[in-house]
Amino acid sequence: MKTTPIRSCQSCGKPFAHGDIVYFVPLDNNVVCLDCAIPHLRTEKRIVEHGTALNNTIQFYSIPAWTKFIAQDHNGKWWAFEEKPELTNGKEWNTFVGRVAQVMPVLSSTLREVNR
Repeated sequence: MKTTPIRSCQSCGKPFAHGDIVYFVPLDNNVVCLDCAIPHLRTEKRIVEHGTALNNTIQFYSIPAWTKFIAQDHNGKWWAFEEKPELTNGKEWNTFVGRVAQVMPVLSSTLREVNR
């Protein structure tokens, strides 16, 4: 079985311990916990391997100040919600109240200080 340096679920944020069995989702290229893997039709098991690898946590370029929830659709798009969204069709997050905006993720290990 392959290993992964990812230290937390890239869907719900649950922390992983060294040696945990986690699930790689090829559809959106994420590593998730069992609870978050259940909706996906195809997953591949991975073992968490802590060590010298970078902690690749997801951050976002810009998140609106009103954001209370962030969710990812089946197609890999991330959304900020003012009110709690609900999963519709098992694929997309929607809410009929409050504001919604698409947000762009980036792995924190790829962020660099900007020299001006």
